[in-house]
Parts: sequence; structure tokens; C-alpha cells
Amino acid sequence: MKKIVYLFLAALGFSCSSINEPMPMYAPLLPKPTKLKAHVVDEDGNAIKGIEVSAGYNGSVEPAGYTDENGDCIVSWEDDIQLMKFKDVDGEENGGEFEEKHLNMSRAEKHRDGDTLVVDVKLEKK
Repeated sequence: MKKIVYLFLAALGFSCSSINEPMPMYAPLLPKPTKLKAHVVDEDGNAIKGIEVSAGYNGSVEPAGYTDENGDCIVSWEDDIQLMKFKDVDGEENGGEFEEKHLNMSRAEKHRDGDTLVVDVKLEKK
């Protein structure tokens, strides 16, 4: 009896799958990003070097790196990144002291650059 049930389920599974069905036009698949890049600038659009970037989930964030001379910090992509934090840790050294910023990723403006998801962040001076 078990063999009959298994054969029936296998046949049902093969009959439900179809390789020739086209993908729906209303739901194009985008490649899943593998990296997240934070691009940090001041109010005038100048890149800020040395900003500590932290990322996390549910209010808990961990340091992910520092912005380079272009104001960029690459973070390994995690599906559950909900919050990013940007903190000026070197004071006047990077062109001024900047306010700390917390960014809710669900509300952040993002765009793609290949397999990288880019978030543009503007920090204000203290």
C-alpha cells in the first residue's frame, strides 16, 4: 500500500511541474544582492572618510567597517539587516564632527549597482 501511495505522490509531483511555462510578466526576478554598499556624504555632497558603519537586526547592531576616501563601506549582505548606524569616530579629522545617524533599511532609498545594493546616506555636521 505504501508503494502505491509513494508512486501516486511522485506522479502527482511530476504532473504539477512544467518546464515550458513562461515566467509571469508582472514579477520580474532581480538577482539577489550579495553586497550592501553605504555611500556616506556631508550636506554638500562631499564623501566622508572614517565613518564607522554598523549593521544589524531588531535594534542590535555590530560594527561592519569604515568608509573609505570615497565615502563607501561594503557590508556583506544579510537578508535580515534592518538597521544601519553611522558614527563619526575620528572627530575633526574627516572634515568636521558629524551627527550620528540611524537608518531603518525598510525606509531607506536604495538602488542597485550590479549585484550590490547601494544606500546613499547624508550626515549633518554637529
